[in-house]
Amino acid sequence: MRAGAFWSLCAGLSLGLIGWPGAWGWAGWVWPWFWSKGFREPQPLGLGAFGLGLVSSQSLWLVPLLLQSHPFAVGPLALALGLRLLSWWLLLGLLWVWSRRTSRWSPQSLFFLCFPFLYLLQAWSGEFFPPMAWPVPSPVAQEPWLGLYGPGLPLWGTLGIEVCLVWAALLLGQRWGHKTLPLALLALGLPWFTGGLVLRPLPAGPVLKVAYLPRSGLLGVNPEEGPALEDVKTRTAKALALGVDLVVWPESALPDWGQSDLEILASLLGPGQGLLVGADRKQEGQSVQQGIFGLLGEEQFEFSLATTEAQVSQKGTLRRAGPLFPVHSFGLAPGLGFEPYGDGWYRQREAQAEGYVHLFSASGLSPLAKELLAGLGQAKGRQSFKPVLLVANGTLSGPLDTSLKGQDPGTWVPPMIGGVVELWGVEPVSPYYSFGWALLLPLGLTVTLLGLWRNKKPSLSKISATFVQSTPGSSP
Repeated sequence: MRAGAFWSLCAGLSLGLIGWPGAWGWAGWVWPWFWSKGFREPQPLGLGAFGLGLVSSQSLWLVPLLLQSHPFAVGPLALALGLRLLSWWLLLGLLWVWSRRTSRWSPQSLFFLCFPFLYLLQAWSGEFFPPMAWPVPSPVAQEPWLGLYGPGLPLWGTLGIEVCLVWAALLLGQRWGHKTLPLALLALGLPWFTGGLVLRPLPAGPVLKVAYLPRSGLLGVNPEEGPALEDVKTRTAKALALGVDLVVWPESALPDWGQSDLEILASLLGPGQGLLVGADRKQEGQSVQQGIFGLLGEEQFEFSLATTEAQVSQKGTLRRAGPLFPVHSFGLAPGLGFEPYGDGWYRQREAQAEGYVHLFSASGLSPLAKELLAGLGQAKGRQSFKPVLLVANGTLSGPLDTSLKGQDPGTWVPPMIGGVVELWGVEPVSPYYSFGWALLLPLGLTVTLLGLWRNKKPSLSKISATFVQSTPGSSP
């Protein structure tokens, strides 16, 4: 039993690595070999070890984030990882109980056939339960899978293609893998073939000229309020002089902001020009509230973390608005931090938005985490037909997908230490955000049920009849 738990732990650890960049990701594809050893006879200890290994390897890249720059994220992250681990234990535990109570399938076959659907179901529960909505590495976000399956993302999403890859690897990793080769090729080829059938709409919405300004590296990772405000004010004025419609600063560009800071920045804006800036403010001494503040004429917008509506103030009055920043009739949806790395954030805004802007700070992340998030952001952004602009500290900024029809890749302007890009608005909603889950879950359940039906054991009555007929002296 202990040997099985060890192999199950290795299977979970390696499966969680397949979404990592570079050699780590390729090493993770040996997980079916560990699976074949650990799941010969599934036991509770082995199932628990598998879930622990999987969740651990999916979250190891976050450790530098917790140790360096964002101590306020420890609580939410610990809750997310704990709930994710419990959800895996619950699903695997229910399947184990079922395997003990049925005589139609062997436990090994039952886990083999049902695992891809459990994988899909666990991710689905994470999307619709916000405390679990933390970024999970995905192999589709790394090369060569992103280049191969990128055109199919608006139809399948990262998760749909990921389940196909996991299922194909599991099929090929068995001792009788040559018998399942056609199914594995079907799982690999279907998302690729259907991706070529997706027709991306031409941009027909308004055009928004945006200047994006990452924070100057001379200020350090945690700049003081005075120098940070001076940097924002000086470079914003340079950007506005270029005739842009909107200036965007990344997450935490204004530490410990005040109302007077916003008034100073508002005085720089010309007619029809807007400003979006990530800002933090301290409450009760050390607690920090993150948000995005937008200035548009006499209106001040506040987009708080993990909310879908903005609070808008105008001449001392407050009102609630939708999740968009309406600059130049362009429905721009701003996101902060890790929010835009989840499908749920896009899904809540896709019907209204014509484009997205993501404010992020990668200053406290390791190079591995930056590379991982760079690929994941591209993959999530390509699930939509709409343009996505990343404005970040500590990593590259710019449009996430320059292959969109009509999308300007942007130009770098050295005097203001920033870039200028034109975003072309797109109104149609991608198929994945229209009915993605309504397609993936029934499809996954159907494939699982078909597999169970084809691989069921002979019933007990047939076994008994065969035994009686083969016994010497028995009557026919």
